[in-house]
Amino acid sequence: MINYLLYFFVLLGAIIATIILFLWLELGLSCSYFINKDLFKKYENLFLSSWEITGTTIVFLVVQFEAIAPNLLIPVAYSFYIFIFLILFFFIFRNINIGIFEGLTFKNKYNKSSLIIYTIATLFLGIIMITLVSAGITGIGIIGLSGNIINWNIYIIFNYFNLLLLISTILSSLGFLGYIFGIDSYKRYSIIGYILFIIDLALFTRSIYVYYLIIPLVLFILMLLVKVRIYIQRIIYVLSHYFTSIIVSIMIFPYLFKIINIQNIITQSNILLSAEFVVSIFIIVAIFSIYLFEIKSILD
Repeated sequence: MINYLLYFFVLLGAIIATIILFLWLELGLSCSYFINKDLFKKYENLFLSSWEITGTTIVFLVVQFEAIAPNLLIPVAYSFYIFIFLILFFFIFRNINIGIFEGLTFKNKYNKSSLIIYTIATLFLGIIMITLVSAGITGIGIIGLSGNIINWNIYIIFNYFNLLLLISTILSSLGFLGYIFGIDSYKRYSIIGYILFIIDLALFTRSIYVYYLIIPLVLFILMLLVKVRIYIQRIIYVLSHYFTSIIVSIMIFPYLFKIINIQNIITQSNILLSAEFVVSIFIIVAIFSIYLFEIKSILD
């Protein structure tokens, strides 16, 4: 029998993976200003346009997320309102500062303080999102469920899974630039980050599905050792990213936070689910097409 709930649970994972991928691009480009200014100046047009596209896309994908799993909204809103407030605060705060930075670039000036604040705000935004994602995967820091309230303690933030996942995310954001712009030295960051991610999942989940993640790792190593066309590397990297999100979704199915059964939160309307699936895929493809067009224009 076909398990439609698993398919749409995987779609939720793909939506989160898309948000992570776009944040990687922003975080990697902003960090490159402090690591390699020549690289940043070369691709600053992409950086200055990406934050607007990314912000709009994240909002849209969050709306799609809510439409697919409407019953998850109330428990998350009531239980993690502190995190949601901080996400909104850092999201708005970073947009203000990158707007200031962008305005000064028209006068050929660089406001380093605005970019530093933007980078730090984006990093904290990522940390909060990582905290919620890691809690959803492992259930660390989750005490139990009281009605619609998810009870949690401080260990939801301060735990080794979060720390390794954060380090892996930062390294992967730089590695993503390596595959986008064909920088071999940056690709090594992605390999190190992915190894840490696999170790992290293996230690805390002890799932047999972790072994499937060796496949993308082998591909990343081969692409570093063997000469492959850059556009093929980009395709392989993005597909490996989504493959990873699928495996992780399967690993934690059917529970979120180890206590919420997915069957109780995903809408049972097949018509609505199908419509959301089509719209989500269309938007994801459209956004990737915009990014690829901008990247091609800059590289040409």
